[in-house]
Amino acid sequence: MSTPVGHFHRVYGLELETDFDFAARLPDGVGPAHVTFFHASERERDSIRRARPLWASDLKNPQGESLVRLYEDETREILIFSNAADFFIDGTSVGYRVHSATAEGRMESSFLSSVLAFLLERRGVLALHASAVSRGSEAVAFMAASGTGKSTLAAAFLMRGWSLVTDDVLAVDLKERTTSARPGYPEIKLGPSIGQRALGSSFDECSLIESGSRKRRVVVGEGGFGNFRSTDCTLKRIYVLSRRSGVEEAEVSRSSVTGRDAVKELLRYSFTPRLAQATGMAGERLSRLVELSQRLQVIHIGVPSDLERLGDVVAAVELDLESA
Repeated sequence: MSTPVGHFHRVYGLELETDFDFAARLPDGVGPAHVTFFHASERERDSIRRARPLWASDLKNPQGESLVRLYEDETREILIFSNAADFFIDGTSVGYRVHSATAEGRMESSFLSSVLAFLLERRGVLALHASAVSRGSEAVAFMAASGTGKSTLAAAFLMRGWSLVTDDVLAVDLKERTTSARPGYPEIKLGPSIGQRALGSSFDECSLIESGSRKRRVVVGEGGFGNFRSTDCTLKRIYVLSRRSGVEEAEVSRSSVTGRDAVKELLRYSFTPRLAQATGMAGERLSRLVELSQRLQVIHIGVPSDLERLGDVVAAVELDLESA
């Protein structure tokens, strides 16, 4: 692989040098590069046939191929997203080959989520499936399955003056004396209900995250919605979200999660558990999750499904933090 001469971005605490023109608004970096991201040659594509398969997802495309497949050769891993791109990963560089011109958006999304999460884990930084917001130098995170409302709740906090730290991927650095949340990039993906509430009619001018999706990319910070936290901050608490509906949702519920149950929740909402297991990182990763569960509180919180009740959730979290 050759090293590109490209431009620098900084995301999840990593200096990224690249020849790719991202649609996402990535902060500028200064170098030197921790990771290079560049277009791979056709020869790299041919190397897949000689690589050893490590793992394949159970979910398949209409052609019967696993949506995600992982291979390795003598010096690197090869991560294939059947509907997007191939990634050739050796720890400090990532080569990419997009499957079609229409797949660039999916390729970018895969890189900014799964691929960078995998590289963070390689470097000993935990990658959780979470959004996070900050007030001052302290942050709280919201873990949940896709579609549960992590980004929606984060947007509600931004409307109350909090700052966005990250949306979807949370990089947690377990330093000797602090537990730090690394900033992602100043965008949040929102559906029309919360998006129109936050931005009004200008939400419809935001670009769709991909064709056929109702969610749009909303720029955060300068020239956009709310504020963005561009530097590391101390992670104080993790909230695990679950949707509530019916008569039970009269009040926002809260319960502490401790011990093994806390570790299970952190493991459940980790970003790349299958890749970590397939590449021999599971043991060290589990140790970091145990340490994280011991450093700070994990709280289960029941979130009303009614969008009108978001303010109640924000108030409950703020009260919880004040009483800590």
